[in-house]
Amino acid sequence: MAISTASLDPSARIAIIGGGISGMVAAKTLSELGYHNNYVFEAQSELGGNSSTQAVQLGADTRWADMGVNDYNTKTYLNIYRLICELGAVTAPLDDTTSYSNSDGTVSYTVDGLPNTSLPYPDMSPEAYQQFQQDIEFFWTSVYYVANDPFFEQKTVADYLAQPYNPNNPQPKPYNYGPDFGAYYLLPRVNGMYFAPTAGPQNMPIVLVTHYYVLQEGFNQYGSPNPDRRYFVGGTRQLVDRIQDWLLNDYDLYATDRNSDEQQGLGKFMLGEQVTVSGGGPAGYYVNWTSATSGATNTVGPFASVILAVHADAAYQCLSQLNSQDQPNLPAVLQNLSGYQYEACTAYIHTDARVLPADVNAWRSFNIHIYEYPGAYPYSTPYTISYLENRHQNDALNLSYRLEPYSPQFFTTLNPPVDLLPRYILQSPTGQPAIKTFYHNVATMDTIGLQRELAQLQEAGALNGIYFTGGYTLGVGLHEECWISANHAARRAVGISVPATHATYGSAHPDKDAPTDHAPHYLRHALRAR
Repeated sequence: MAISTASLDPSARIAIIGGGISGMVAAKTLSELGYHNNYVFEAQSELGGNSSTQAVQLGADTRWADMGVNDYNTKTYLNIYRLICELGAVTAPLDDTTSYSNSDGTVSYTVDGLPNTSLPYPDMSPEAYQQFQQDIEFFWTSVYYVANDPFFEQKTVADYLAQPYNPNNPQPKPYNYGPDFGAYYLLPRVNGMYFAPTAGPQNMPIVLVTHYYVLQEGFNQYGSPNPDRRYFVGGTRQLVDRIQDWLLNDYDLYATDRNSDEQQGLGKFMLGEQVTVSGGGPAGYYVNWTSATSGATNTVGPFASVILAVHADAAYQCLSQLNSQDQPNLPAVLQNLSGYQYEACTAYIHTDARVLPADVNAWRSFNIHIYEYPGAYPYSTPYTISYLENRHQNDALNLSYRLEPYSPQFFTTLNPPVDLLPRYILQSPTGQPAIKTFYHNVATMDTIGLQRELAQLQEAGALNGIYFTGGYTLGVGLHEECWISANHAARRAVGISVPATHATYGSAHPDKDAPTDHAPHYLRHALRAR
């Protein structure tokens, strides 16, 4: 959209609270629209959010691993892919393979086209195995249609397993899953998605689960998945650093308030402080914080617009100083922000092989843990997945590693299903254990409705110059979705109208056979070419 459609003066100052991928993309979008006086406030000591790359000592070698976001799909991350190409970030194909196993080794299998190590469980009959394979093939062909069909918006994963088709639509065709598909394939895999709640994957919205499969794993309307998944050579920190350099260069070249900035102690990036927002109206907004070191109270501003690119609960706290008399829609916004749920996830880089299949021949890049449980859907466990970094980083195609006589295997595990032995947890070059805790938004049956409501509030200008972006605002918070959400927030912040229905799911109409009018535009068209 052209800059001429914006109503805000290009010299206006804009504050961005949050320096993850959403905040950084919002800042870059503002600069590209001609608004160079934008400033990023980040509570942590560095930018990047859940893009966290850690160097570790592995014997005599120094390796690295991403503890949060670690890959992308070029066929569906269309905006992120353009950003990567523009900034010259270096990526390479990962080894896109997956295993499923439980702790005692009685279950261990793969579905990646490479040799299976065993049946999903030892006494599985040939008939049950054939049914299991058919179930997987049906799932692959149904995912895209489920993600785009309003019939499924109010359905849980458990509902989908009981009836994986819309009786009013020709796609997918009527089908019944066998008893093993949920227990040994779908539920464990969904429990390995970062937005899975501890309450269990069976109660998650199937629309958002299939949404993830479409964007991240390349499930499409043509049949089997066909992604082009790549990792960042040297880690996702590479992309963060390149965006940061771009923003600093833009500020140095084009910012018009640098003298005033220096007088206020304001820089392009303000790191390490928890901030709140105050003011509003013609006088503008101010950003405030109390220094953790000196205890001094700091206030900078005014800002014509504010973009909150932090978690929903942090956005709630940022708005705590606003007055509902000046902002009559503030209670509705705060009510919306309070509805999103977050859970902690702890990542470890280590060499404790107990989290991988007991059979080493089943080790893959993505290793899904199957929890032992009685009954049909009792999953109530933390999200967990283990990455075999040597395969995820495709050491087999890396000449420097191929020439080594021995390249130790090492892993990254999110919420390990067993207590890792301390001696196997790797350390950074400075001797710090490679452990990091993140907080993720989780998908509940309320998520789509909350996202739709927040988009409508923003479209209506509910807070007069305050806008929201971040993983919780769109889909399941994949980086492509963060880019889209940040782009919309930046445009709204300068007065460019962005319809609420442009990216969010439309209202559910279970009686209609028009799924393509329901799903987000980017989800429907990301796979337009096979």
